[in-house]
Amino acid sequence: MLNEQTKRLNLPYIMPSQAQKHITHNESLQRLDAIVQLVVKDVVATPPGDPVAGDCFAITEQAAEAWTQQAGKLAFYQDGDWIFLTPQAGWHGWFLRDQSLRIHDGKTWASFDPLKDITSLGINAQADDYNRLTVRSDASLFNNIGAGHQIKVNKNGAGDTASVLFQTGWSGRAEMGVTAGDRFEIKVSADGSAWASALTVMPNGAVLSPNRPVARVRPASDLLTSASVQQTGFDDPLFAQGGFALGAVVVNGKGKQLLVPTSGPYLISLSVEATASSAFTVGVMIDGTSRIVGRKGSGTALTVAYLNEGDRISLDHTGTAKVDFSDSRTELTLVLL
Repeated sequence: MLNEQTKRLNLPYIMPSQAQKHITHNESLQRLDAIVQLVVKDVVATPPGDPVAGDCFAITEQAAEAWTQQAGKLAFYQDGDWIFLTPQAGWHGWFLRDQSLRIHDGKTWASFDPLKDITSLGINAQADDYNRLTVRSDASLFNNIGAGHQIKVNKNGAGDTASVLFQTGWSGRAEMGVTAGDRFEIKVSADGSAWASALTVMPNGAVLSPNRPVARVRPASDLLTSASVQQTGFDDPLFAQGGFALGAVVVNGKGKQLLVPTSGPYLISLSVEATASSAFTVGVMIDGTSRIVGRKGSGTALTVAYLNEGDRISLDHTGTAKVDFSDSRTELTLVLL
C-alpha cells in the first residue's frame, strides 16, 4: 500500500508489521470524532484559557500563541492537546456562537441559508415559473415584529399593474391595485373576462365611482300641456351611468320608462317648472302604479326610496298644467346611495 493516510480526511492507516497499532487507530478515531457531526464553538484567533475536551474552534487569520501558523484550520481539543484539521470545500458544521449552519467553500466558512436567493418556493403546493411563490393553506398571517407591518407590491413603471386578484375556481372575480397612470382601482367581474370598475382613486385623491347608478333625465318635449292622470316618460338621458337605460313607451303618454339597473336605496330629486291653469301635481311613479314622491306646483321634491332592479320609472300628473321640460327646468335625478 503506497499511501499511509486516507485521501480526504487524512486518517492514518494501520500499516503491516506496525508496532503500537492502537496509537494509529486512536488518532483516526480522534479525527473522526472532531469532523463527524461537526460543531464549532466559536471563531477565534487564540486558544481559550480553559478548553474542555471535545471543544472545536475555527481559527482566524490572526492566529497567535499556540495556534500560530494554524490560520484557517480547525482546532480540536482532545486528551489535553490540540489537534489541527484543515477543512476542505464542502465541509459543513454548526457554529454555536451565532446558531448558524456554515459550509466551507475551500477558503472560508460561509453561512448557509437554504432559502437565500431561491428561484421559487411552494408551501404545501407546487410552485412554477410564473407563480414562483405558492401557498396552499387555510390562512396566511403576516404579523408585526413590534410595531406596524407593510405588504409591498411593486411594479416596474406607471403603465404597469400592481394588484391583488381574487378568484373563484381559478377565474378572476375581483381585483384591486394600482393600474395604468398610478390610479388605485377596484374592479369586479362575473366571468373573469368582462370587468367593471367599481372604484377609482386618482393620484390627486379624487374618488370616482364609474359604475355607480346615476341618471338625470327629462322628456324631449320642451313644453307639454299635461292632462290629469296622464303619464310622461323620458327620452335620451341628459346623463346616465351604471346601467340606467330606457325601456318601453309609457302607456297613454309620451316618452319611455326609465329602467332601474341595481337594487338599493336611491336619492331621488324631482324638479318641476310649470304654469298651472288649475291645481296640479307631478309625481314619480314605479311601474305606473306606486308614487314615491310628488311635487305640488313648481319647485323641487327630494326623497330616499328603495328601488329594485328592473323597476320602471315614469312621471304622472294630476290636474292640468303647462309643464316646461326644457333643459334645467323639469327633470328627474336618481343616485344610488
